Amino acid sequence: VTAHRHFEITTLRIDVRTDGRRAEGAFTEDWAADAARRDFTVNALYCEGDGAVYDPVGGLADLKARRLRFVGDPAQRLAEDVLRLLRFFRFHAQFGEPPLDGAGLAACRAAAGRLPSLAGERIAAELHKLLVTADPATTLVMMSANGILAPILPEAKAIDRLAALVTVE
Repeated sequence: VTAHRHFEITTLRIDVRTDGRRAEGAFTEDWAADAARRDFTVNALYCEGDGAVYDPVGGLADLKARRLRFVGDPAQRLAEDVLRLLRFFRFHAQFGEPPLDGAGLAACRAAAGRLPSLAGERIAAELHKLLVTADPATTLVMMSANGILAPILPEAKAIDRLAALVTVE
């Protein structure tokens, strides 16, 4: 954290093996190989110390358009870690503009039944991050309409109340 701005610094890696939750990785010097294992195009942007930006998967264009897309095949990204499904909606709530990416949404609907395999703490952390966005109700309505909430939060039936609470807040 520098001047109240958060920066993430990481090494370049490739996935050797994944089990749907954890990845066994190896170090690489290949920007494109590292980008291929990332969840979203906007999370596959790299910046050198001199300011040179590397964008092997079109993340800058997506960032400019406020569009959230998975890197490569969305179903494959979700097979590697189903938490990415919740991150898809949370990142959309934080940074995205409608409509949701169709391929990403279809993959999320297909993978929703796997959400209960996640640890409750991971689900809670993502939902908390979503709930503190400017307009969580809109995203939660989308999640509910697409069968995403039912496997992890079947009690969430009155999302309109959340919208009213956000308005009051």
